[in-house]
Amino acid sequence: MSYVAQTSDLYVLALAEDALRLVASDDADTVATIWECATGSYHRLDCDSVSGLDWFQEIADICESGLAQAGTYANVEVGASVYSGLIGRVTAEIDELDSALSEAIANSLPVGVPGVVSALRECASNICPELAFRVLLRVIMECSFAIDRDRYSRFVELGQEFSYGEFVVSRISFLVG
Repeated sequence: MSYVAQTSDLYVLALAEDALRLVASDDADTVATIWECATGSYHRLDCDSVSGLDWFQEIADICESGLAQAGTYANVEVGASVYSGLIGRVTAEIDELDSALSEAIANSLPVGVPGVVSALRECASNICPELAFRVLLRVIMECSFAIDRDRYSRFVELGQEFSYGEFVVSRISFLVG
């Protein structure tokens, strides 16, 4: 709750939307895999009887409560992604990285997280391509996965399509080789 209280309403609303999209997918395995890899496998789900879906519903509830306490009306509902036209581009980037990224994940994360590439693909296709792309960027950063200049340029273009600020994609610029 303290994170929500210290974060701007705009970011809290975005977090609530992401959480609700993941819950609405009703795909506990994909949700858990995405979370575990994006956190460097330091935070496991589906343990202690808490599924990824329950965890993200709790996050959404905390966000909505925090927004209400801040005096911001928020009836957070999510529908189809406005970025569905970018599914193909995001899944193409994921597919091109498949075996190399899987190997990097296996070699760099302290605890293995199997099925990350397929979970990212599932997220892009059936949950939200924009969310899948942000998680992909996070996974690349967590694994210190080197990318070439052409791929980075495509990532920057996708970031612009998603209306990202300048630092969302550039956070991985140190990995361009």
